[in-house]
Parts: sequence; structure tokens; C-alpha cells
Amino acid sequence: MQRLNFGVSLFFALILGSVVPAVAQTPHSEEHPTVGVVESVVTGDVLCYLTIVDDEGDRYENIGATFDICAEQDRFLNQRVSLEYRQVRVSGCQGAEPCAITRLETVVTEVDILPVAPY
Repeated sequence: MQRLNFGVSLFFALILGSVVPAVAQTPHSEEHPTVGVVESVVTGDVLCYLTIVDDEGDRYENIGATFDICAEQDRFLNQRVSLEYRQVRVSGCQGAEPCAITRLETVVTEVDILPVAPY
């Protein structure tokens, strides 16, 4: 019976491995700004999302961040910041229900306040 359980587990692992992408990009953005003003912070089901305006005035929306970043938003909202990114595993499902599917996302993991940009 154990051989059958292993075979079934292997079958599902192979199916899930072919469905879940190995690496996913930040939603709606190919670029990851490293310096800018945090214009807004929104808590989503899977990630926290930032809107950043860089020093050139370019706007980046839906930049993924960890929930720890959301919790600190009062510290850096409407401030010029530097952003550090890392790849982290996040839920591959929407909503608050438990989910065994995960994916890698490049997200903001650290925010440091900078002086106002010289113009």
C-alpha cells in the first residue's frame, strides 16, 4: 500500500510542478525601482502592493512587498525611500484559504528612508 501512496504523491507532484511557474515577475511591472516615493500601500490576499514614483517621475504600480512592509507603512508612506528586493515563496492561490501551491515572487523586503531628492 505504501508503494501506491508514493506513486500517487509522485503523480501529483509532477502535475503540480508542470502547472506552477518556477519564477513569476512582479505583477504589472517588468522593472523593480530601487529609489522613489511610496505613494500608496494596499494589502492584498497574497502580498502587500506598493505604488512608487521614482526620482524621474515614473510611476510603478502593484510592486509586490511582504506583509511586514505593509505593517510599517506609517513609517515610510509619502517618503523618499530605497527598496531592497528578494525572491520569496508566496501562495499560488487567491483568498485566505490554506493553499499548498506556491510560487516565487521578487518582492520588496526592506525599505529605508532617504533624504529628499535634490532638484
